[in-house]
This record gives sequence, C-alpha cells and structure tokens, in this order.
Amino acid sequence: MMISFRKWFTGLLAAALLLGAFPAHRAEASSIAVVPIDWSSFTAGNPTDSNSLRVRTLLLNSNKYALTTWWTNKGFTAQSGAYLTFGGVDEPNIRPPASEALALAISLKTGAYDASATGVTQANALAIAKKLTASLAYRHKVTTASGWGNGWQTAFWAYLAGTAGYILWDDLSATDREYVRTMVEYEANRFNSYTVPYYRNKSGTIISAGDTKGEENAWNSSLLQLATAMMPDHPNWSLWMNKNIELMISAYSRPSDTTSTRVLHGKTVAQWLNGSNANEDGTVVNHNIIHPDYMTSITQLFNAPLLYTLAGKPTPEAFLFNADVVYDSLVDLNFASPPYGSPGGTIYVDDSSTIYYPQGNDWGTMRRMQFAFIDATAAAFGFDTLASQKGSYWEPYHAQMVLDMQNRAGHTDGHTYEAAAEDTYAGREEWVAQFAGRDYLTKWMMGQNKYTLTNQAYPVPSAPAPGDPFNYSFEDGTAGGWTPVNGTWNVVTDGASKVYKQTATSGESLSVVGDSSAWRNYSLEATVKLYDSIANNASGIVGRYADNDNYYLFRLTTTGKAQLYRKSAGTFTLLQETAMTVTTGTSYTLKLLMNGSSLAGYVNGALMVSASDSTISAGRIGFRTYNQTASIDNVAVVLSLPYADNFEDGDAFSWTPTTGIWNVVTDGSSVYKQTATGGEAVTVTGNSAWSNYTVQANVKLYDALSFNASGVIARYQDADNYYLFRVTTDDFVQLYRKSGGTFTLLQDAPLTVNAGTTYTLKLALSGSSITGYVGGVPLISVTDSTIASGKIGFRTYKQTASFDEVSVN
Repeated sequence: MMISFRKWFTGLLAAALLLGAFPAHRAEASSIAVVPIDWSSFTAGNPTDSNSLRVRTLLLNSNKYALTTWWTNKGFTAQSGAYLTFGGVDEPNIRPPASEALALAISLKTGAYDASATGVTQANALAIAKKLTASLAYRHKVTTASGWGNGWQTAFWAYLAGTAGYILWDDLSATDREYVRTMVEYEANRFNSYTVPYYRNKSGTIISAGDTKGEENAWNSSLLQLATAMMPDHPNWSLWMNKNIELMISAYSRPSDTTSTRVLHGKTVAQWLNGSNANEDGTVVNHNIIHPDYMTSITQLFNAPLLYTLAGKPTPEAFLFNADVVYDSLVDLNFASPPYGSPGGTIYVDDSSTIYYPQGNDWGTMRRMQFAFIDATAAAFGFDTLASQKGSYWEPYHAQMVLDMQNRAGHTDGHTYEAAAEDTYAGREEWVAQFAGRDYLTKWMMGQNKYTLTNQAYPVPSAPAPGDPFNYSFEDGTAGGWTPVNGTWNVVTDGASKVYKQTATSGESLSVVGDSSAWRNYSLEATVKLYDSIANNASGIVGRYADNDNYYLFRLTTTGKAQLYRKSAGTFTLLQETAMTVTTGTSYTLKLLMNGSSLAGYVNGALMVSASDSTISAGRIGFRTYNQTASIDNVAVVLSLPYADNFEDGDAFSWTPTTGIWNVVTDGSSVYKQTATGGEAVTVTGNSAWSNYTVQANVKLYDALSFNASGVIARYQDADNYYLFRVTTDDFVQLYRKSGGTFTLLQDAPLTVNAGTTYTLKLALSGSSITGYVGGVPLISVTDSTIASGKIGFRTYKQTASFDEVSVN
C-alpha cells in the first residue's frame, strides 16, 4: 500500500502560550538530514575543450547580466532587508530568480566564475548568489505563511533554488540551510501519494488533449532527484525514490511501453506505467501541436546524473528512458509538407542552427539554449546512438548561435535577447542562464570521471498487514510513511524496541500519516514516552488531521494534565482537561476515540477526557510535541462505522491491495481503478469486527470480455473467506460466498451489463440475511450465516474496473 499524505505545513501557528508558536527554524536540523557535497573528491579541474569553453563563456555572460543589469532592474539593490522580496508568489516572481541562483551557484562552485569577465568580484557574486538562494527558501510557504509553494510548477522552482542551496551549502548559514532543507522536503512530500498524470491512458485513449504531461513529470522528478540526493537518510527517502523512478519512466513513455517487459529498478516498464506521454515516434504534443521545445524538456531528467554524482551516488538508469528515441526524433524524423508546415524535413536542419517546427512555434524564433543542452547531454550520456548525427555535431551549431546573440552590438552586459519575438517567455534571460549552468555542470562533472549508473531495485516502505489501515511498531527501522511537518524525527532504539523519536526542544514538532478523507470514525492508540520535563512541555497524539490548522490533539503535559484540544482555522481551543500524574521516562498508552461528534481520550485504559465536537470530520493521524523530546510506538488505528471514501483526496491510503494493480485516477472524478486483466484482483479495508452493515459503491466496468466480472466484498476475514456481490459482462448479478477458499454461488439474477456504464451496487448484511441491490433495486436475497463479520473490499476478475463513492453504514 502506498502510504499517503500530501497536505503539509501551510502557515505559522497561531496558538495560546501553552501550545506555543512555531519558532524560527532550528539551525541544527539540517545537519542531521542533509549530507553535503564533498567537493574535495572532485579534483580534475575545469574542462578545456572547445565546447566546454564556449558554454563557459555563455554562462559567464549570463552571470554578468544577472549581477549587474538584472539585479538592479529587479529592485534588489534597493532592498535592505535580510531576505529579498520577489513581488509575488507566481512563476514570474519565483522561477526567474531561482534560475539565476542556480546558474551563479554552478559557476562559483565549479571554478568557472571569472571576475574579469563579469566585472564583479567573486566575493560579491557569492554574496548575491547566497542572498537569492536564502531568500527564495525563506519566502517558501513552509517558512513564510503567505509564501510560494504547493503549486503546479513549484516543485521545479524548488529544484532550481534547492539545487543552488545544495551547491552553496558550505557557504550558507545554519539557519538558511534549514530554510533550504525544509523547502525541498516540503515539496518532495507532496509526491508521496501522487498520481502520475498522462497524455494517453494505458488503452491508448488521449485523456489530456493537446498537452503532454512529459514536461510536468520530468520537472517533478527533478525535485525528487534533489531530495533523494541531498537527504539520503530521510525517513521518506524510499517513497521519494520510487515516485522519482515512476516519474522518470512515465515522462516520455510511448504507447508500446505500456506492455514492455524490460525491467527497470525491480519492475517491468509496464508495471511502472499507467499510460504514455510521447508519441510512438518520440515526438510530444503540447500547446496542441507537435512541439520540439517540449521534446527537449526531457532534459529535466538529466539533472539526475548531476545531482547523484555530486552526492557520490550512482544514478538510476531510469533517467535515460526513451532519451535515445526522443533525440533521434529531433535529428532524423522526417515531416512531409503537406500536411506539415513548409518546407518540411527534419527538426534539426543539417549544417545549420535552424530548427524546423512542423506545426508552428508559439515561443519565438531564436530559442536554442535548450537544444544546445540536449546535444551536450546526448554526447555526455551516450543517448545519441540512434541518431545519424551525434550530439557533438549539433552542439556547436546551437550553442554558437546563442553566443552570437550575446555578442551582438549593445549586449555589453551579457544579455542574450533583443526583441521579445525572439523568445516570448518573460523569463527568457534567466532561462538561458540555468540551461548554460546545467550544461557547464554536465561537462565539468563528466570530466571528474565519477558518474556511474545503477539499475537497482529500491526498497519500498513496509506496508501494514492486509485489511489493517494502519498498525506500525517501527521495528523495521523505518518510519514508513510518516511525514515530519516540523521538528527532528528519527527511528531510534529505546531499550529493547525501536521507536519514532522527536528530539527538537524548541516549539512545535509534528509528524503525520494516514488518509485525509476516508478516516472519519476511528480509534487511534499509541505508546507515548516523554523524555524531559521543562515547564509547559507537552506531547500527544493527533486525530482527524485535515491540515496544519485543523485537527484534534490529545496530549499529556509535564505539569500533570491530560488535555483534549481542537485546532480549527489555526486556533487552539481546550475542550477538556483532567489532572493526572505525568512522569518523564514512563511510557503511556494514549487512545483517542472519534465517532461522529463524540470524542474521548484514554490513558492506560482509563477515560480521562471526553467532548462533543463536530468541527473536524475526517483526517490523518499524527504525533505532536511541544518544547519536548518524546517518542511514539505501537501505533494502531481501527476504523469504525459509518465509513465513507470518495477518493477525492487523490489517494487510497486505507485500502490494501492483495492482488492486482490499483491506483486512484481521474475519470470525471477521482476513482479507485484496477487495471490488471490476468485474473483476480482484490483490495480491502475496514475492521474485521464489522458484522451487520450495508456496503455501497459505484462500480464501472471498462471492458466486456466473456466471464469478466467486478463487484464489492463484504465480511472479508481473509483471502479465503468473504461474500462477493458482483455484476458480470455475461449479463448477470451474482452473490457468492467464499469459504475455506471455495466459491459457492448463493444466487444470481439476469441484468443487462454494459462496459462504460456505472452501476451502484449495495449489499446489506444483517445476521444471516443478505440482500443485494443494483441501482436501488433488490435483485438478490439469501439467508447464510457462514461468515459473521469482516472488512469490505472490491474484487475484479480479468477486468479493468473502477470504484467510487463507497460507504458503509
């Protein structure tokens, strides 16, 4: 089961004194989480070949412009605060300075920077690079409540600024390092349960007309590349890396790849994919046209060898997936005119820097730096093997054109463009700078002879047992899917067992996990231990965590109280408290029951607090400390009735697939879809003690081969014992009992069943009475007492099907 949680810290705490306010980031947290680059291991110096010297000049020209004209025109010279303001939180405000920060960082730390070329001393250039980087991180919403982040493109901006911070790490203050670390961590955690988007689905139907998701997947991968490179010991590393690999493979996947048996990182390509983003010939469609500019966006994947090599790690082979096909398409794919635009031919034009756009170009006529970069990486990483002319042939044409533009009359400050028609993108100068920086870093890094590849299978987090939504003891040494919002969290040994321990002692520390929408009525139980007893210290468990401003908190204080708080819209309200003896170093079993508006908190089995409050209806679980070192262990969540899940939060955290391929996807709304067609596929959730209930769900069948069938499961005890109510493509509705591993048909009835139609299935169980409904009409009614209680689930047989709007009452 993919552990999910996507919402994260969204603002500063506004709390009473006892609960405290979120302080400035603790400077020491980053020293635990980030492993800095060992620059002493790179001793080969700077490359001196003609291509490297050319791109170094391009980079220095861009640096000169950034440090002089650009810096002044942006108004940064006039700003006197510790951190720059950028005039907003959108792409024009954040992406351009992040691009310049990265270009400057690369130039300064690789030794490419030359003060005689820029007219700015290295010390002043470094000061500007540091200020840009620190300010971008500080203005992220994880630190500044009204800041940028958690948006469609923000992972890419965080990659740019975060990589600048990673490269400049040794030059940043401890506080600024922590701003960088938490920015990267925040954006990376957004992808822990992310559903990867596609241009086509697995059956070949275009589901995102006119817009490949290749660029988006590639830039999201770049952020996860950075997070896994700089934080190799992070508790969410496995989640990040596996999503990173999925994004890499999906970015420029072709329709034929959806059946590929090639194994990458422990799974076949087909198993990684739920669709495709490129055409079979390697072209991609964006802005409703075949767009060469977006074919070069595959280069966002080529940050991987730069980052992992800087980190001293091998690079996942997935970063090269289909790079050879895309590059060959640029070089050799011929477009006849008509139907394509005049004059026809190949995108790359022999003996020329000209780029042919077969269906037109909406970004301007003189964009070449992205082509120079893909040429450079093709030569460096060897994915030009299919092309008739290699990357080393094409790079001088495309890079020299950019240099010629920079050398035009009136360009004494190093800028590239003149009229906007040359490149209509508002951040075009900064765009050139970051490409030039990454190009030079590629050449510098390859000269160090440190780059290696791996096709290893990365470990995935331990999953809860089938049917148990969450039950975790940390004995495997990992934190599973827990996401630290703030604080310093690690799995450590405490006595004879491993615990999840928080060690920051200044302000709030919070870590969360679970299902944000389906977990409504449940009990949360955990073993909690407090390690110090400074006044106003407190630690406890969190329930119905909707986001950082909305949840319930049941905690123990070192002043001797058990307290139940509600945090709503950022404000804490004490619902009830009871005096009790609290001793540091002692383990307490805390239990929080939430059923509708009824809330109750227990300590070691004794009821301590209770309240009636319906403000927050659903959410994840968590553990929160304030000014205190504390640990949690033996976490258990048991779902209660009523239960509902519509999958609109984008995940299926509560569900445990036992067979099949299950993902939350968009089909009008978010649905839980199963796509394996080789046999049985089952997923379950709930409580094995549920006995008399009604389970209902919307079921949609996507194909209609003979003997296909899909439906809902009730009273699931294990894989061999449950009831199954299903519709079949042979036009029946059927109720089966599976007992001791053997299916028995209890009753069936004729029903016209069409692929593509959604059916509302309902199964009511009360004692031995079982009634099945389709669309509200009772069609099945039997008496059977073989299985008295159990969880719910979905089952398909040789069929793609989706499920939605599930409820249990």
